[in-house]
Amino acid sequence: MITRISTIVFFVLLMLVNACVQQPTGLTGIPTISTPTRQLAIYNWGTYIAPELLTMFSERYGVTIIYDEFDSDEQLLTELRAGMIYDLIVPTDMLLPVMRREGLLARLNHAN
Repeated sequence: MITRISTIVFFVLLMLVNACVQQPTGLTGIPTISTPTRQLAIYNWGTYIAPELLTMFSERYGVTIIYDEFDSDEQLLTELRAGMIYDLIVPTDMLLPVMRREGLLARLNHAN
């Protein structure tokens, strides 16, 4: 059963897909092939999105989803500080000031 939160996440993913037609980068910022693809890289808590929802979204909108999970704020910060790049992350509200101060957040590009 898809919950209200899952439905909201589904629509957030839809908006991101529209903004993320890009070169695949393997999450490192270095393009891996020369043809554009629809790819969405997500870093989230382990139990926030049902795998079935990701599959359904991927099939419906023709996007490849790279879905990585973390289980602590420290793990999230460590990965981002190491240079991992994601289109969507789901931090706790306590991390936002730290992430902003360290330049780990980017503004949405509404022109895409």
